[in-house]
Amino acid sequence: MKKGFTVKSLGGDNNLLDVKYSGNELSSELINSLKPIKDHITWLSLGNSNISNEMLSEVGKFKNLTRLQLEKTAVGDAGVKQLKNLNHLEALNLYNNEGVSDSSIETLKQMAGLKRVYLWGTRVSKEKATELSEAKENIEVILGEN
Repeated sequence: MKKGFTVKSLGGDNNLLDVKYSGNELSSELINSLKPIKDHITWLSLGNSNISNEMLSEVGKFKNLTRLQLEKTAVGDAGVKQLKNLNHLEALNLYNNEGVSDSSIETLKQMAGLKRVYLWGTRVSKEKATELSEAKENIEVILGEN
């Protein structure tokens, strides 16, 4: 696929897709260009891009996402809120996003399928990270050492 996206099939007899953006000119229009295949996207990597909180409102409609990588972006608490209805999301990488703080913990608690969240390099406190891991059974919270 053009426009900076790489689209790979996860193989086998399924029609699930792994989509990766590599570039720094991401826009709402580019994200909207994925709409025709959004129900097939299960892995989405937007790390190291210029994704914004506002653009995540569209990503929040990709209902079959199981893995979302948003590391090293400007995503903050407002962006995390846009993802709360992704019921199948199992892994969320928010590594090195200074805009993510303790305020995101309540949203993360509401994410039904979340099993792994990377919060290293965010402003989430150790106390709130512990609160999240105690509130959700079978979740792995990777906070790292700041």
